[in-house]
Amino acid sequence: MNLCEMQIKYGVVSIAETLSYLHLYEGMIHCDVSPRSVVVCANGAWRLSGYHFVMRAETPYCLVCIF
Repeated sequence: MNLCEMQIKYGVVSIAETLSYLHLYEGMIHCDVSPRSVVVCANGAWRLSGYHFVMRAETPYCLVCIF
């Protein structure tokens, strides 16, 4: 699949908004953000997958996963 520059920018913003929502409103951290956890739908929308790697932050400001 070949994506144009605008589609890539829109997709990255979409993933960033998803992560922002998880952090700010749900107090959660996605510990496996990588190309393999991004799904591009048939309509061109980008979705974040791999929610089995999501964990609740111990404090509202704890946004780093350490293994």
